[in-house]
Amino acid sequence: MRNKHAGKGEDPLKLIKNTWKHKTLFLMAFPAVLLLIAFNYVPMAGLVVAFKKFNYADGIFKSPWNGLENFRYLFMVGDTAWRLTRNTIGYYLLFTFFGTITETRISLVFLGIFTNSSRSRMPA
Repeated sequence: MRNKHAGKGEDPLKLIKNTWKHKTLFLMAFPAVLLLIAFNYVPMAGLVVAFKKFNYADGIFKSPWNGLENFRYLFMVGDTAWRLTRNTIGYYLLFTFFGTITETRISLVFLGIFTNSSRSRMPA
């Protein structure tokens, strides 16, 4: 006896027909899904390097596992961690400050160029 509360995905033929019916939507979503995978999931493999004793000859996945030893070294050797944190925050503040000033100046230059040229061409 057939279950009347069965899910929609029970019939594979119906799923194929439904997919083919909405193929335009799938084609439109395909580039976005590719970009999502390329920029969000592929870099996750690089995070493995933080926990490996990396060797260029062996590569990322054949290098021996190091666990948290890299992080212990980072925090135990002098003031390396604090220097890295200070440099990161410092660069962020500098780039934000000078980037904002530069972008504002460039936008004002463009505003001056386009408003002056459009005023001179307008009839009185």
